[in-house]
Amino acid sequence: MAIPSEKIKSELAELRKQAMKRKNDPNLRHKMNSKEKGIYNQNSKDMQEVQFRSMK
Repeated sequence: MAIPSEKIKSELAELRKQAMKRKNDPNLRHKMNSKEKGIYNQNSKDMQEVQFRSMK
């Protein structure tokens, strides 16, 4: 059963909109980074280690 391409396009547009909103909303970004922010504030020497850990 094939899904009409119009439906797929609208769903993709919706997902893209949500992703952009999440990226541009400082509150949502803060929620995602709140755990790491505590570590970032320790001192800037640990910064690289934190970035390395968050990539894993």
